[in-house]
Amino acid sequence: MDTNISIRTFICYNNNIHAYAGGAIVQDSQCESEYEETFIKIQKMTNALEEYRVQTRRKTLCPK
Repeated sequence: MDTNISIRTFICYNNNIHAYAGGAIVQDSQCESEYEETFIKIQKMTNALEEYRVQTRRKTLCPK
């Protein structure tokens, strides 16, 4: 059986972009570090999207 777990996702809905991130919890994970890591992932994703939007001179990134 093939499976896939999405840990970084963008969803365009009603002309808004929703960003989701997650991570893997392992035996020696620190809860606070894992939680902060999700925000770092989101920040990098949104920075990349904003850079793309500026470079392409788009007003919005969601398709109509």
